Amino acid sequence: MRENLLQLGAIRPGLPIVYLTDVLARQTAERLDSFVNREPAESLVYWFGFELGSRAVVTTLIVADALVAPAPADVARAPAVAGTPLVMLGLARSAPGSDVGRAAAGRACSDLAPGLLVVVVPHAGRRGLALRECGVYRQNGGKLRQILPATLPAHIRIVPGHADLRSATTSTAREEIRNIAVY
Repeated sequence: MRENLLQLGAIRPGLPIVYLTDVLARQTAERLDSFVNREPAESLVYWFGFELGSRAVVTTLIVADALVAPAPADVARAPAVAGTPLVMLGLARSAPGSDVGRAAAGRACSDLAPGLLVVVVPHAGRRGLALRECGVYRQNGGKLRQILPATLPAHIRIVPGHADLRSATTSTAREEIRNIAVY
């Protein structure tokens, strides 16, 4: 299927696969949801990290002030990333309901560099960030192009953000470890 899309020019070959940890995915959804209790506004979380050839790894979240909605170029100059090798890899934006269509994605996508991912998270992130429920798009050829569910792994993958390999001998000890682990 990807080959057919490539032939149609819908997906530029050579775009890196973006890796996002489940921890950062959860934090992204929490940050999007945090705007619900404030003034009703579009919430945006920008993803920064390292681009390493055919792979890109998100390391840093930058939460935009939704009442101002800065341009991506302004976000890239934020003190948290200015002067570092981090580059903008994408952004997540909230949708108030279940509509994660192109119109919802397009509101946050002016001035995006080619290849950037845009993930529209339904229900303002209250239900987490499950890619199968999100609208996933990529800036390509001057247009925002939807990524079909069958081709998501060629664009974005959520990977474990931590693993606890300690062995606990009792169920009480295992429960204590679960209760104090930082997620």
